[in-house]
Amino acid sequence: MSLVSIGAPIAIPDKASQTCSFSPSSYTLNTAGYKCAQVTYAPKSGTISKVGVTVGSVTTSRQLKVSIQGVNASGIPDGTIKGGGNAYTTFTPTAAGWYSGNLVSPLTVSAGDPISVVVEFSGDTGNLTIRYDALVVATHDVYSANYTTSWTKVTGGALLCGIEYDDGSQGVCPFFKPFLTCNYLGINNGSATTEIGIRFKLPAPVRAVGASHIGYNALNGAFQYKLYDVASGDVLATAIYTAGQNTGLSTSYGFLPFSSPVSLSKDTWYRLVVVPTTSTIVGMNYFDVDSASLMDAFSLGQNCYATTKTSGSWVDTTTRRYLAYLLIDQIDDGSGGGGGGAGGVSRARVQGGM
Repeated sequence: MSLVSIGAPIAIPDKASQTCSFSPSSYTLNTAGYKCAQVTYAPKSGTISKVGVTVGSVTTSRQLKVSIQGVNASGIPDGTIKGGGNAYTTFTPTAAGWYSGNLVSPLTVSAGDPISVVVEFSGDTGNLTIRYDALVVATHDVYSANYTTSWTKVTGGALLCGIEYDDGSQGVCPFFKPFLTCNYLGINNGSATTEIGIRFKLPAPVRAVGASHIGYNALNGAFQYKLYDVASGDVLATAIYTAGQNTGLSTSYGFLPFSSPVSLSKDTWYRLVVVPTTSTIVGMNYFDVDSASLMDAFSLGQNCYATTKTSGSWVDTTTRRYLAYLLIDQIDDGSGGGGGGAGGVSRARVQGGM
């Protein structure tokens, strides 16, 4: 095994596709004919068996129909349900939450097929909202849309929806974002919760050179990034932020280099956390999913989830992910060996030089 440079550092997990706000927006369906959609692509070839969406609120409960349709030349749903009219499911939401169901007939797709997930009432009109997140990174070809009297593209947001294939795999981000909720947590050095971040393991050995996070009030106060080895509890790397070096935006990104790079092994659990060092609140955004399996829609999948240190003890939540990121600049070249097992590299090795 040998680590080779990839040039400038990249973030793991992927930063752009899983970005979320701390307060999602909603489309209101309360009039006959109103609907909303996610215009996207089939992320891989296979058979879609299930579709789901996040309901924000329910005032008057009525049955919803969620279908997979094509996309017309104008980039909006074409009004034709795929699979001979059978690529849809129905359910009746009674409260806010994630709702999913099996398609009447599974739909076979090829990677790159333009598709849209369309949400509408299947009969009588009710009054409810469907969640979308307006902070996610906008793309030119994946976006949500809202229909009142005509379709309107919303290029700065994504419908909180997802698909599942018949092999149990999820439709992956950025094509689908099956968030249940998005929010943020702010803490200081006097909070019961003193450290927040992610617990994760990697599919290959890498070299880490820094850390980052996204949050409301992310850079308000001074803090440290700490990278832990879970098994030993050892701190492998740190980075220190002193308050003031920021643009003053309420939702901010932090980027800091570690004092020394560190090599990390494959299939070994680590924690990357923010630790406030003053009484000023430091925040980090997070998202929840309805079940741990939905984490597979995001990079690192179920091998990355929330961790907090509360009243001196670690608490892990497999259905939540804080927006913390490891910055890496070297990766295994695939020449053999590999980390984490007999004959592999040690659990962590600190290296000099950036």
